[in-house]
Amino acid sequence: MKQSERDAAHWLERMLQVGVFVLLGVPLLNTPQLYYSYSSAKAFALMGMIQLLVIGYAWLVYVRPSKAPRLGPVGIALSIFVALVLVTGALGVDPSLSFWGSLDRHSGGFMWLHLLALFVVVCGLFRPEADWLKLLHVSTGMAVVIAVIQLLHLSGIDVAYAAANGSTIGNSSFLGAYLLFHIFFALLIAIRAQATASRWYGFGTATFLLGTLSLSTAYAALISTIGGLVLLGGLLLVVSPSIGRRRVGIAGLIVLTLTTVGVIASTFQPGSFIHQTFTELSSSSRLIIWDHAWQGILERPGFGWGAETFQIVSLNHYDPCFGSALCGYEMWVDRAHNKLLDVWIEMGVLGLVSYLSILGIALWGLYRGVRNKNIKAPIAAVLTAIFAAHFVQNLTILDIPVVLVMWVLTLAMVETLVTDERKSSPAYGRWFAVVPILVTVGAVMLFTKGVLPSIEGTAAVVDASNATTGEERIAAYRTAVTSGKIGIDDRRVYMANQTGAVIWSVDEQTLEQILPLVMVELDLATEALNDTIDNSPNPLRAWIDLGLLHHARAHFIDPAAYADAERVLLGAIEQNPLHPQAYWELASVYLDQGRVDEALALTGFIREVSPGVSNAHLFHVLALTFDEDQEALDIAIVEALDVHPNLSTKIEELLDSDRQALLYQLYL
Repeated sequence: MKQSERDAAHWLERMLQVGVFVLLGVPLLNTPQLYYSYSSAKAFALMGMIQLLVIGYAWLVYVRPSKAPRLGPVGIALSIFVALVLVTGALGVDPSLSFWGSLDRHSGGFMWLHLLALFVVVCGLFRPEADWLKLLHVSTGMAVVIAVIQLLHLSGIDVAYAAANGSTIGNSSFLGAYLLFHIFFALLIAIRAQATASRWYGFGTATFLLGTLSLSTAYAALISTIGGLVLLGGLLLVVSPSIGRRRVGIAGLIVLTLTTVGVIASTFQPGSFIHQTFTELSSSSRLIIWDHAWQGILERPGFGWGAETFQIVSLNHYDPCFGSALCGYEMWVDRAHNKLLDVWIEMGVLGLVSYLSILGIALWGLYRGVRNKNIKAPIAAVLTAIFAAHFVQNLTILDIPVVLVMWVLTLAMVETLVTDERKSSPAYGRWFAVVPILVTVGAVMLFTKGVLPSIEGTAAVVDASNATTGEERIAAYRTAVTSGKIGIDDRRVYMANQTGAVIWSVDEQTLEQILPLVMVELDLATEALNDTIDNSPNPLRAWIDLGLLHHARAHFIDPAAYADAERVLLGAIEQNPLHPQAYWELASVYLDQGRVDEALALTGFIREVSPGVSNAHLFHVLALTFDEDQEALDIAIVEALDVHPNLSTKIEELLDSDRQALLYQLYL
């Protein structure tokens, strides 16, 4: 290689490493201009930056073949897992959702392809330990910034677009998982630091981040981190030259293992202190959700349901407890909140085995590396503690892309440690120039055809809300419900709901003035929701909002649409016989038509099957206000207040509301 080519390769490699450092700043991103700003901004940035890194890396390999990918056991295991994500998604109940993913989670096959690409690039760029130390310094520095933002927020000082208890990450659980990784990253720096300043930086950063974590409500992450630190201490004692210390370490590890197993077992024992504590911290819904997950696993044990499809399983096994205080007031559940169950239900038993094999192979590689004296024992101990702490934490929570990036980086670190350096560079002919060209063209097409339209569609949701003219709103509205595949169903449901809210909230004179624009919105939303319904196995949210639109059209524009509203909502009820929302919406349609007895039958049924849901009582009272039976209304109010005393103010407001407001109340 000529000197000029060596210099070009050197600078390209350094630029790509800087690109990875910049990528580590993605957790700081929050863009209010995007719908689901906490998750979508980060996910889209990760996709775009990874694609740029892949292009640059392909050209680096062309000019410096020694930097070619060299996947070892960990990389092969991760590749198999990603392949299974794609295959099980294609064979699942909603292939499009499983590949493109939702706006909230971004954990479909498309994102996993990017994470695998990041793994390959990082393994090629960061080989010497010194490179990894630089990366760890940058990443922990970003974590310190995020922790400072969180502490300032808790002190009442907002310096960034941050969520309460979640800094720029979104919520406390995700912040906790992010900090968990960086506490151990900081310890890696301290253990391997040559300079005293770096050592103090490592220990100081770990202490600071642990303190920040302790001030959050991320209890699973905090307990898992403490357990990981105990595990780390035990492992360091086990590899100590002192026999006494080794015995103490072994005893400590045995106690830690038994304690962990005992706590997990006690969680499922009703009446135990651990069970009671877990229920208080997470609500009873978590155990019910896990039961739903298990039922879903039994229904499709082979290849699972596909990525991002747990909400379908949850709806199929809906429990009337949902929506009550006992179950955390939540009626919509899109994850099992247990990594093993999430993987199992999405990818079947093969997916679960594949996921566990990644961890097993990584840990086995660390063990062999220490035994063969290729890896320093303290480094292997810290990496083992990271995997263990993250694994235990994930028994009660889920992963998001910024946390998965940390997991992938940790796997890549292990891969570079356990895989031998290539002694000679591969020989490529001139034909190899085609590869970086194809990679460049492919990445550009992937961004322009896959990522960019989804960014435009996600931004259009906010643009439609902020539009100053009707024409601007319609243009943004059309983009929001048609552009891009990532999270398109989320966008359609949200936009349809907004359209319904606008129609029901304006006065008749205003509605008459904006009627041409309203009709365009109604048609756009209706067509989009019908497309979602046609391609989804249980699109309850789409059915509900389509029922809302048909009812709005019937009430204000065309009475013939009452039949459409009834048809849609009856279909939703048929597939979801215990979920209350479609019943309440259909009751509104019936009340609007004067079919009070039928409406009362619907609201009364939900009150009986979901007595713990306050709205079940409130909406039955609402329906009774359309009846002439004052005695029945009084009895229902007494019964509602007996179960839910806090409803008194809402009932008073309800009794003072006009009929149109009451009809729309059933949609909220």
